[in-house]
Formats: sequence, C-alpha cells, structure tokens
Amino acid sequence: MRPKELAGRAGKQPDGTAKTRQVYLGCVFTQHRTDETGHPVRDYESTSYVSSFKSIAEFGPTLRQEALRRGLGQRRPSGGAH
Repeated sequence: MRPKELAGRAGKQPDGTAKTRQVYLGCVFTQHRTDETGHPVRDYESTSYVSSFKSIAEFGPTLRQEALRRGLGQRRPSGGAH
C-alpha cells in the first residue's frame, strides 16, 4: 500500500503503523442447474462483484443490497430450481 493510503490506520508494526489494509470482496450470482454430479453451475454472465476497504459492518449491508437488487428473496416460479 502507498503510505498516504495507510495514514492514520492502526497496524501491527512495532511502532503501531500499518503496512497493509484488508479488502472485502463478495459476489452475487444466479444458479438454475447442476452438472452431472449434482454440483451447482453458475448461470452464464450472472455474477456481479462488490468490494470495499470499509469495515465489515459497512460492507455486509452493501453486499446484501446487491443481492436484493439481483433478486434475493423474490418468489421463484413453481417447479424452478432452488
């Protein structure tokens, strides 16, 4: 990381400074079928990604919002995959 990106961040160095930062990355996708062995297969081009340097407390709702935007919790047609 660049020093300016670490300014003011607590770290694990002996002097209390940070050399790295944690990034959170999540993906949301749809899956409507399985392969021959029963493993889920992602729908083609259905994946969207969310990333952030924010805290997990801030990242979690951001990822959930993306999942809701993509249809999480919407009723599935009867007979559809789960």
